[in-house]
Amino acid sequence: MTGASSVKTSYPPKSVGRISHLDALRGIAALGVCFHHALYSFRGITGNEFIYRMTGESAVVFFFLLSSFVLCRSLDRGGHSGIAIIPAYYVKRFFRIYPAVLAAVVLAALVALSYRWIPELNDATPWFHEQVAKARSVTGFSAYLMNALLLDRRLDPPLWTIIIELMGSFLLPWLMLLPRRRTAPLFAVGVLLIFFSFRADGCTRYWIAPLFGFYIGYLIHLLDGSSPRMEVISTDVQITVITKTPDPPGGR
Repeated sequence: MTGASSVKTSYPPKSVGRISHLDALRGIAALGVCFHHALYSFRGITGNEFIYRMTGESAVVFFFLLSSFVLCRSLDRGGHSGIAIIPAYYVKRFFRIYPAVLAAVVLAALVALSYRWIPELNDATPWFHEQVAKARSVTGFSAYLMNALLLDRRLDPPLWTIIIELMGSFLLPWLMLLPRRRTAPLFAVGVLLIFFSFRADGCTRYWIAPLFGFYIGYLIHLLDGSSPRMEVISTDVQITVITKTPDPPGGR
């Protein structure tokens, strides 16, 4: 006697939520940027050009790469796509970034106002004194407003990175609309970024070149096997088990 039974096994989907080790990478990059500014701000801290570059510009571009990768995962999560989701994404992104900008500008303004009571730092570099002079030159409500709108960065020069972040965040959802199985559009975007990143004299354009970090983060997302669009959300495996019932004692 032979019987058959079916066992249905479902494998859970891969997690597409927060990747915890990316926070550690962000922390390492943040420490690198802090070290970079310390090298530039105070005499007696030695370093070479390679260390300056790796702890400064490279760490910032790495931030852009991570930001792009995480945003791509967020846009892909749940299978949402299309132009319809872009306005809501812009609103969410604005309120995610701009409150921190306002807080940074207010803090920088308070520090700048306190400079008059801070004695001169003899160990500070000319670069540091230049930044202090720029911050002190901001006076009047209109000047503070221009800094809050990111149209003037004398209070907090590193806010240029926020401008790049906003530009990349604006362009990223449109990149996500490109056909993913066709390499020509992806390649064309990369070529255009490289072309517009350089001026005629060979120097990089300050506002374009860092956006390449967003492009690389987007490509990494496409190659990532845990991308929600690139995996089956659940896999059902139908297993048929054949069992043979032993004959009763004495045979038939």
